[in-house]
Amino acid sequence: MLEIDKGFIKRTNKFFLFTVGVTTAIIFIFYILGLVIDDFSDFPKASINNEHKFKLVGLFTYFFNNGFILPFIMLILSIIPIPYLYYLNTLSTVFSLGMLIGIHFAYNFMDGIKLFLGFLPHLLIEIYSLSLMLSILYVINKVIINKLMNVFRKETIKTISMHHAVIEGIKKYIKYFLPIVLIAAIIETYISPLWYYFLLSLF
Repeated sequence: MLEIDKGFIKRTNKFFLFTVGVTTAIIFIFYILGLVIDDFSDFPKASINNEHKFKLVGLFTYFFNNGFILPFIMLILSIIPIPYLYYLNTLSTVFSLGMLIGIHFAYNFMDGIKLFLGFLPHLLIEIYSLSLMLSILYVINKVIINKLMNVFRKETIKTISMHHAVIEGIKKYIKYFLPIVLIAAIIETYISPLWYYFLLSLF
């Protein structure tokens, strides 16, 4: 029988390590691809500085988007009885950032280091928050798939009820996910710009 609480953090850590590995691979791939680019004149110079830095509206925007909009999209994908389809949003997030950092390494290695180190604190905690959500949705998706497969099995496999899966998922969403997203929002809005300014002053 599938139990919701068993291995929740362990499963989260597996998603985290896997996503960090994927991000690292994307950075490396686009670094190699970037080395064959001769003309970087059309390549935008990236910066952690943004119009919402140090502003409460930036904090609210990030928290709302990553705490409610993104999880809702992931939830919709998890309802579809295809394993790990809900991972697409996470892949999209780390792909765009990994591509940006990787090409910056090829464009100017020192700028790439500064950009990578500047993004790193926020990037890691954002990946972990996404991993918490992935761990929650894993159970919901697994229950849906098991119940669907039971229709075609001669002997049904016992699983938890969908009601129980959703209730436990909501509890973990409130208890674990939202606080981490809030911390990530604070880091991106207030800490990352200061950290990036500090890196720029060093080299």
